[in-house]
Amino acid sequence: MRQEEDEILYCIEQFGTLTRNQLLRFIKKERNVTDKILSNLVKRGYIFTKNDYFSSTPKMEYNERMIEAFWVMAQFNEEINPKEYYVANYPAQIFFIKDNKPYEIISFKPGDENLISIISHRAKISNEEIRYIFAVNCESILSDIPPLPFDAVFAVVDDSYVKFYTPSNINSEV
Repeated sequence: MRQEEDEILYCIEQFGTLTRNQLLRFIKKERNVTDKILSNLVKRGYIFTKNDYFSSTPKMEYNERMIEAFWVMAQFNEEINPKEYYVANYPAQIFFIKDNKPYEIISFKPGDENLISIISHRAKISNEEIRYIFAVNCESILSDIPPLPFDAVFAVVDDSYVKFYTPSNINSEV
């Protein structure tokens, strides 16, 4: 199998059902090349597709939080090997290491304030200084987030576009 096929299969097996646009962004090939690779993988029965979603199973179950976190992860694909991203432990969706520092991407929705308590507790008892990236789907959520006792960045995900903010400048893009 070609390297791109391996990367697509790895992504889908690791992170579940993903969109065509996510795979295009992650693989970094022209659309017609990626579409041909996806088509071949579907024809050979390695993956399944429906409505521009791709999955390793015919059920096509997708996790909205993972899809959101994957968009954030795709922002780093120039700097990090695609096989150096992993499914994280709760409450995070994705874990990776960048510049020898661990990062976790957490999809944050209205009503998820308890996640901040969980992460705060975990940060207190852990020896690792994990950097957290909170993926949110609406910029207005940022104003409701209380001060954080740990390092964090916020990523507003609007379809495939991601803007980053720090807690100190929530009203201005990083």
